[in-house]
Amino acid sequence: MRFLIIVCTLLLFVSFTKSSHAKEQEAISVCYLNWGKQGGKNLPNQGFIPDLLSEILTEAGYTPKVDIIPWLRCLDGVKNHKYDFVGSYWIGGEGDGWFDYFLPTTVDRINFVTLKNKAISSGQPEAFLGKRVGFLKGAGGLERIRAHSDRINLYEATTDLKLLTMLKHGRLDGIVSNSPHIIGLAETSFPEVVKELVTLQPALQINIASPAIAIDNPRRREIKERYNAAYLKLKKAGIYDRLMKKHDIRVDYEMTSNERAVFDAAQKNN
Repeated sequence: MRFLIIVCTLLLFVSFTKSSHAKEQEAISVCYLNWGKQGGKNLPNQGFIPDLLSEILTEAGYTPKVDIIPWLRCLDGVKNHKYDFVGSYWIGGEGDGWFDYFLPTTVDRINFVTLKNKAISSGQPEAFLGKRVGFLKGAGGLERIRAHSDRINLYEATTDLKLLTMLKHGRLDGIVSNSPHIIGLAETSFPEVVKELVTLQPALQINIASPAIAIDNPRRREIKERYNAAYLKLKKAGIYDRLMKKHDIRVDYEMTSNERAVFDAAQKNN
């Protein structure tokens, strides 16, 4: 009898150890940045994107942990496997050499944002020749503005708040970004500036924002497959409409055929 008790105890211990290990293996870590209503430590569920990702990852069978941290630290953390993936990253540019991409979180229109007193009326790069334009350091998908670096004075900043501060104090003539985010940031940081901001048209470009995982992450294929399957299921069930209402935000998330071609070209299928 004593022998039987010992055997049963050992079996229970082994079973518990395996169960704990399995749960540990199912944990997944994501990093994201402060980004208007889309991301922030003090927002409900840390904002629209962390909320979206958490629901998708839970549906995929993971236990998600989403951290809001400085942007460059997030990118480095994913490259060094401290995090499994970046919550959302604009496809295009230098990041394409590092990352593979899941199905998009949003499809963002990127514009020049300026002040009324700058008297700039066009959203074409030619309107900013010789002027000072800022954008977020490490941002992908800004090919059109980078292509004019010899004729536009470009400045990279580590946070969008720094960009907005520089614009407010006349050290920049414009910011290149997703305009709803910049306006949302102004509403909380510089409310007196909001009525002076102008989003210039046409859009400089349309960026596809997707979760980005390091190409050499050993879990890349498994996470991508499970994430994409859960994403499609919840998208069909209306997750976007529900979370947009919850977070009082509007985002585009459907790709046109041209945008789908850009997304497909960025996929790492090996």
